[in-house]
Amino acid sequence: MNRRYNPYIKQAIELSEKAKKTITISKELIESIDDNALLGILIRRMLLEKIKECDKHIEHMKSLKENYPSTNLPDELQ
Repeated sequence: MNRRYNPYIKQAIELSEKAKKTITISKELIESIDDNALLGILIRRMLLEKIKECDKHIEHMKSLKENYPSTNLPDELQ
């Protein structure tokens, strides 16, 4: 079955893959925690949570891509 090309789904997946590589931490949060070990634990948790959420989003977008309605467009336009 031919699938219709949707650049937004592909772009959303690519953006989520990039987003998994970074987190943003506010200055206030860093200043509010004096213990470096505790700060490291918190940052690791934040990163793991972000990766988990990004993976969920990627799976959702892939399921949309797989279930995208077919079309009669030529292959080069799909």
